Amino acid sequence: MIIIHFAILAQLLLIEKLFGIEQTRHELNSYNSYDIPNPQNEPVGCINNRKLPEYLEAYGNVSTLPPSWVCDPMGFATPTQFVIMNNRISNMMQKIEAQLGVVVIDKLIDEKEEKFTKNVFDNWKVGYSAKNGGVVLSLMVDDRYTYIQAGKNSKDVITDKVRNEIFDEISPYFRNGDYGQVRLV
Repeated sequence: MIIIHFAILAQLLLIEKLFGIEQTRHELNSYNSYDIPNPQNEPVGCINNRKLPEYLEAYGNVSTLPPSWVCDPMGFATPTQFVIMNNRISNMMQKIEAQLGVVVIDKLIDEKEEKFTKNVFDNWKVGYSAKNGGVVLSLMVDDRYTYIQAGKNSKDVITDKVRNEIFDEISPYFRNGDYGQVRLV
């Protein structure tokens, strides 16, 4: 029975490849840390591309997306919520002299949540190099998991108590499926 299912799966994959209808991980809604673009360098890769005109409008009818601090490729937040979140993060970063990145995805493949967040933190190079003051917050919606990775000099600020307060604040929104309303900062 397993051999038959495997053979059918192999045939379907071959047909998809022959006809050019291969699915990417983004289309499958599963990610690993190397699938996540840096929103500072690739802001278009960090939004739901089907809603690009709405994002441009939310930013004030700009012609291109500005660098961002949030990567939400599935579009859990509306374009307006996305812009508000980025503005809050930018304002907060000016006050605390640290960088904050946020990644919102459906689910992970091939990685544990902690490793995923650490890899995103390292790949995005969050935190000013001289201060190593950076934080990445990962929200995995289908996995129902949240993780915070703090740089060496941010660990005094992002204590276990602060992490628990953040988790307590965002948990009700997750339970209700209202991901765009999560107040991150």
